[in-house]
Amino acid sequence: SPSASISQGESSSSVPPSLSDFPPFPLHPHPRVRARKSTKRLRHLRELPAHHPTPTTPQSEPDASIPPSPSPQEKVKQKINRLLEDSHLLPAAAREILHSPDITAIMSIPATTTTIEKMPPGIPLTPEVEELMKRKILQLEHDLNQKNARCTRLERRVEVLTDVLLRERKYKQRLLKDREEMEKQRNEVMRKGEMELESERKMVEKLKAAVLERDGEMEKMTRRLRVIKEELDRLRMSKEQ
Repeated sequence: SPSASISQGESSSSVPPSLSDFPPFPLHPHPRVRARKSTKRLRHLRELPAHHPTPTTPQSEPDASIPPSPSPQEKVKQKINRLLEDSHLLPAAAREILHSPDITAIMSIPATTTTIEKMPPGIPLTPEVEELMKRKILQLEHDLNQKNARCTRLERRVEVLTDVLLRERKYKQRLLKDREEMEKQRNEVMRKGEMELESERKMVEKLKAAVLERDGEMEKMTRRLRVIKEELDRLRMSKEQ
């Protein structure tokens, strides 16, 4: 019976729990906001019996074949690790964000899950203990909401860094492509210039050969004219005699 379980709990525990055993939970200062949050988060607790322990259901062991889904923090860590691998491609401002204290803090959080410890056997579920449990649940939910909000902010920052990295990669690929195209054009211009220079050299060689040939013909004509002049002088002298 419930009374028997309560008496057994009181006999087994030497000192009953009190409010001073638990740290106070910082609630919202405004009463309406506090009441709205309490109504929203503790609706399922109000349906439970006031002085009876909650029924415990045996938990099934997790299947080892199915890998556990990563938590939001693990997802953020995976994205940050991928960015750190390609951090040399990021601009200086993005690298400063990647090595900021917020990112360092989230990477140092251990991969553990926060669970609510079970109540030791023998402690009765009094209204005070129930209130303490509610406060503890509120505190855990508050911490979880803060961590989720921080993970959301970090996910957005990681997405921004990912977009910056993708733009930097595209820009670098475009620069490499333009450089290859300019190198091809330069090689083509140099090849055409060398061909034109070679053709001009051949033309100069031909002109030199033509000039030499013409010089030889001019020298032959000069010799022939000299011979003709000598014959004319000889004929003139013979006529005078």
